[in-house]
Amino acid sequence: LLYSGIPRLNAAQEFQKLLDGSVKFPDRTYRIQSLDSHPDNPDEHRLPLDGAILHVRNPDKFVLIGTFPNGDKFQNGSDGERGWSIPPRGRVQISNDPMRFRGALPGHHHGIPFVNLKMDLIQLREAYSIDFAGNHPNGWLGITLSKKSNEYRGPRNISIWYDRDSGVIQQMDFHGIARRLWLTRTRERARSTAGRRGPLGDS
Repeated sequence: LLYSGIPRLNAAQEFQKLLDGSVKFPDRTYRIQSLDSHPDNPDEHRLPLDGAILHVRNPDKFVLIGTFPNGDKFQNGSDGERGWSIPPRGRVQISNDPMRFRGALPGHHHGIPFVNLKMDLIQLREAYSIDFAGNHPNGWLGITLSKKSNEYRGPRNISIWYDRDSGVIQQMDFHGIARRLWLTRTRERARSTAGRRGPLGDS
């Protein structure tokens, strides 16, 4: 197989590139898109993810910023030691459990919240078979992960598109979960309600 002049890429070697990229580039920002025809039901008591921004810093730090249908903003996050939730109205909730407010994160209920990307990728390597997905129109390379057995938690399939040089993941597509989600890397820097310079503070 040839992908843009690269002869017979080795899937295992390319996956290792993703692991290396997760260490070299710990800060990532993704825009979340729902691929469902009705992405968020306003009658359901869950945070709307379609259009939300997810800021992640390895390991285990994140800020999720989203908007309810009426325009109200919400924010969930963790600094790796504590978790917090900032609703549109009412008290800010803070917990000494850093996992307390991870429930809304894409993949959390399937064991792959992608807030500790290196560890999540290692788990995926064990539970999924890896194949190539070809080239993305933006020039990224793609791999497809297919779950080996239903004994493993996680989506049935995951598509990952990444920069061929740096190994930084640019886009992820989760198949076979209740809400099919698409995460695309963005350079958007939404200001944190906490008032820091960036959503995760200074590096």
